[in-house]
Amino acid sequence: MKKMISILAGIFTLLAVFAAYTSAASKPTFSITPSSSTYKNVMTNYSTYNKYTKQYYVLRSYLEELEKRGGGTLILNSGTYTIPNTL
Repeated sequence: MKKMISILAGIFTLLAVFAAYTSAASKPTFSITPSSSTYKNVMTNYSTYNKYTKQYYVLRSYLEELEKRGGGTLILNSGTYTIPNTL
């Protein structure tokens, strides 16, 4: 009986690891720099979009896209990002 429980626990562990791996693998990865444009140029028509708020809207657009897709990774390449608002 103990052997059967150990085998089942091992199988469930493998299934959990496989499910986590395939779930993470299907999530998108975006990489941006301080000079990147917003995701698909959304938010550029906002009245508050300007040279001072551009990087805020770039980050916000990618974060909102990742939220729509159910997660993923956003890589910020080195540089200085000016963020005048809370994300």
